[in-house]
Amino acid sequence: MIIRHFQASDFSPVTELLNRSYRHSARMSGLTPDRFRSEINARGGNLMQDYLVLEGRDSEVLGFCGYSTPASAARARMDGPIIAYSERGQGLGQRMWHELADLMRSRNVCSVSVLLEEENRVAAKFLGRLGFKKNATQIIVTCDRPFQGRVELAPGITVRKITEGEVFDRDAYITAHGKLFESRSRQFLDLLIALPDYTIFVAEKDGRTVGFLELELVEDTAIIESFGVMAEQRRRGYGSSLLKSALEYAWQQDGIKLVRQIWKTEQPEFLQVYTALGFKQKTALHHMEKAIG
Repeated sequence: MIIRHFQASDFSPVTELLNRSYRHSARMSGLTPDRFRSEINARGGNLMQDYLVLEGRDSEVLGFCGYSTPASAARARMDGPIIAYSERGQGLGQRMWHELADLMRSRNVCSVSVLLEEENRVAAKFLGRLGFKKNATQIIVTCDRPFQGRVELAPGITVRKITEGEVFDRDAYITAHGKLFESRSRQFLDLLIALPDYTIFVAEKDGRTVGFLELELVEDTAIIESFGVMAEQRRRGYGSSLLKSALEYAWQQDGIKLVRQIWKTEQPEFLQVYTALGFKQKTALHHMEKAIG
């Protein structure tokens, strides 16, 4: 077996490997090669340079790992190592980790983190043996009850569903998103707006962006990818207005059976918004980190 850099021909086999590995995951839905590519790009990853593949004797893809640098080149987020079920227990995950760690050190990465579902105790033990420590927890909340109420917006705001070609202040949106999540390029925002199953809701007050919610439809699930209200505008009902608008839209789409979102524990006010609208906790994600410099 060899470990090599990711190649263009690996999109389909790696996607299949991830789907097999995450088939019982509450966080991961069925991936397609295009969505896989978009998610890595959105986090600042470079598949051809920063990701590795474990290749078997018959050129079969048996493992995958890599890293992205969403905000700082010195801090990385790791994907994997993911090893095919048939090849586990042979030390291949540890071998891929050491190859990846050497690659990150050569790029001056000082620390690396990973998100892990609480049910994945085997992976948690593996990462613990490598020296990873848990330092935060996120909660996944889901809702399987169609939205029944009326969307009554908080006083003083409007909520718009952004469509391709619509005029709105993209630079202001990028700035607002960057304050709460990762920084984005104008090009990537335009790409998201153009996707047929990706919808952006923007809350505006006096012409300024005060909050936003991004919704992606994946098979029978509506996924809230980003949801935030500017810190100085909170506790005014703006988050509830955004979420109600998104839920009303999501449940109007054919085939939708579930709405889900990842909620961060350091933002407890958003949990109240979700639970008030029928969301329940599904699982938790542990954030683990390790210094590698």
